[in-house]
Formats: sequence, structure tokens, C-alpha cells
Amino acid sequence: FLNVFPEVLDVYYFARAVIGLPRDWRTHIASRDDGSSELVSVHVTKKALAIVLAMLRLTVAVLLIYAGSKWLANTSSLESVVLNSAALICMKIDGLLFQTLAPIPAQHLLENLRPLPLPRRKVFKGAGVNSVSTLVGMVAVATLVYFTDVLPNTQLMHSVNETLCGGDTSFVVFDHPQLGYYSWAAGTGPRVEATAKYSQRVVEEIITRDLSLDDCLADHPTTQSHFQCTFDNLREKMQLTADEIASTMTCIDQDLTDLDGYPNRSPEITWLLNTHPGSTLGTTTCADLKEHCDDLEEDLLRMLCPLTCGCASATSGLITPQGCPETCKRTPAYQLEVHRIPCRDQPAEILKHDPDWIRFWRQLARQVLGTSSFNWEEAANEGCGVIANYEWLEGAACTNGHIYGSISFWCPEACHCPLHKRHCPPSCNNVTE
Repeated sequence: FLNVFPEVLDVYYFARAVIGLPRDWRTHIASRDDGSSELVSVHVTKKALAIVLAMLRLTVAVLLIYAGSKWLANTSSLESVVLNSAALICMKIDGLLFQTLAPIPAQHLLENLRPLPLPRRKVFKGAGVNSVSTLVGMVAVATLVYFTDVLPNTQLMHSVNETLCGGDTSFVVFDHPQLGYYSWAAGTGPRVEATAKYSQRVVEEIITRDLSLDDCLADHPTTQSHFQCTFDNLREKMQLTADEIASTMTCIDQDLTDLDGYPNRSPEITWLLNTHPGSTLGTTTCADLKEHCDDLEEDLLRMLCPLTCGCASATSGLITPQGCPETCKRTPAYQLEVHRIPCRDQPAEILKHDPDWIRFWRQLARQVLGTSSFNWEEAANEGCGVIANYEWLEGAACTNGHIYGSISFWCPEACHCPLHKRHCPPSCNNVTE
């Protein structure tokens, strides 16, 4: 305000001086004995133009006061406040342009021109219009900006700080790098920046709890995250891979609708349902999420819903087995299935009507090959003969069973079983090529 308001006063006095000049149909400048010049009269058109220019200067100054005050009031960084304030040097640009671009005679004439006469300024007890108007304007603008911008922004920042950092912050929290769910431990550690909605709910759940309990056996029921007794336990758990965690789980579909399940299961379910739009805790089932079973990043879904996703079948067509509990391959149903599979290729006429066979090729093209030039429908219709027609497919479709699904249980001969015993039916173990 103090930078811009002097411009307002200059415009005001300039306009008064121009209005007080005699009007004429020509501009008359008289030379005085002391070598100076005096503006005696001004052309009517030039007088009107001068007043218009004064109004434009006044408009720019008022806008600068308004916009500058609002901008600075909404800037929280002190460095930015200083830089933005320095930008007011733009008000001196017109003077710099005049000094640089105006002809020398014009500059000389302006330097020697006497000041324009002004009416006598009123003074009350030594206080002039300048000082009084500046003081009143400064107080008015500061008060207005404070109540309309500074105070609401301060209250908002305090509210945000209380939401993110209020409550008991003596905890450490991590999200699993592969499965995504959260685990936490009471104690000192870095604060969590709750940026996502789910992350915020995790933090809110933690800071509203009593973290002063030292007994690790105390009940810590949580729905958004895991509780770990110590930081070492927390670090050890979060270093486990998805496959390592899956190896400890049983091959059964978890009841996603069971809200009263044991505490260490709920956070995974909560995370799973929060990452699928339209899913709701308490109503969504494994069957509702089946369409996502083949997505590469859905390790947790395959871990919680192994039967629905096809982990317990060698011919389910599941293309991405990561996350499937290892126990699925040891179930009686799985062992019975693989031991009944003969060591010969299934006929193409049967395979092209098998939905699991079609599922495998559709997902292989979408998730693994990622190429539009590969016609998965044509490959599915060809049956096991597709391997001979596209030799490069043997690596992707036959021997990658530890990374992606394999067709070797449908096509053991085309996949050269028992050369790759790991992915072949047990019936091929006594067969030699």
C-alpha cells in the first residue's frame, strides 16, 4: 500500500493542476527570465487527454493496491512475499521508458518547466491531506485484507495442522510395497503425510487411539491398518514379499463381507475394497472382484480370493499366479486334477470351446505380450498347434509357469514335456522324448 498510494496522490494533484489550467485552442508555453518555462494555457483536446491518462493511472494504481494486497495475503511463504513485493518496481517502468526513449529536447523542456500551480492545501493542526489520507487508507486496507483473507487462511492452516498433526503422533507407519496395506507400531518415528483418502483414514485411526499401552498382547483392533508391537517387528513385516506372505496363507476364499473377522485380516480387505471403485466393505464378495484376478498388480486379490481367481487349478487360465498361496498346489483337489491329466495334447476342437483356455490367451495378449499384432482369438482356435506355428510362444506360454500361467497342462506334447518337468503333468514323468 505504501508503495502504490503515493501514485494515487500524484494522480490526484496532477488532475487538479490540469483542471485549473486555462483552456485555449492552442497550448502556450512562456519563457521566463530565469531560463525556466511555464505552461500558460493548454489546448482543450490535450487537457481532456491528460485527464483521461490521469484516470488510467488511477485505475492501475487502485487495481495494484487491491490485487497486490490479496495476492500477498494469500502467500504463505515469506520468500514469495518478498519476491512479490519486489515486483512493484513495475510502477517505475514508465519513468525508465521516458528517460530512455523520449527525445532529448522533450526531456530538457520537462526539466525546465515550472511546477503547475495548485490550490492552497488545507491543513488541520499541522496534518495535511497527504498524511491523513495515507494513514486512513493504510488502516482501512489492512483491516479489510486481514478479515477477508489473512484470518480465514490462518484458521484454515491451523485446522489442517490439527487434522494432520494433532493427537498422539508417537508412531511409525509403513505401506507394503507390493500389497499396499498399512502396518504401524507405537513409538517415535517419522510422521506420515496423509495425502490419499485411504492414507488419511489410516492416520486418523491411529492418532485417535491410545498409544501409551506397553503390553504387546493388549487388544489393538483396527480396520484400516496393522498394529505391530515394535519397530523391529514392523520393519521385518514390511520387508516380506507378496510371495512370502502368500506362502503362509491357506487356499480358501476370505469372507470379504465379514466385518467381525480377526483384526489382522480386516486391513487387507479394507485396502482391497478401497482400491476398487464401486466396492463396499461388508457387501462386496470375491465373485464381485473376479474380473480383476488377471490384473498384474492384483497380488492381494489373488491372495485373499485364491479359489475365485483360479489359483487352485492347473487349467484355470490364470495368467498371473503371483500372490496365490503356495498351499493351493498342495490341496487334494489340485493334486487330483494334475494327476488325472494325460501326457498328450488336448484336441483343438475341445480347447476352442474351453472358457479357461480362452481366458489364458486373452490375458496373455493383454498382460504379457502387449502387442496388437498378435491375434489371441486365432491362437486359441488353433489349439496346441499354435506353439508349432509360433515357436517364439513356447517361452511365453509353456515354460513361464513360475512367472505367468502355462498351457503345458493342456499341451504337454507341444510344450515338450517332460523336458520342462516343473510345468508338466506328473503323467509325463515316465515319458521320454
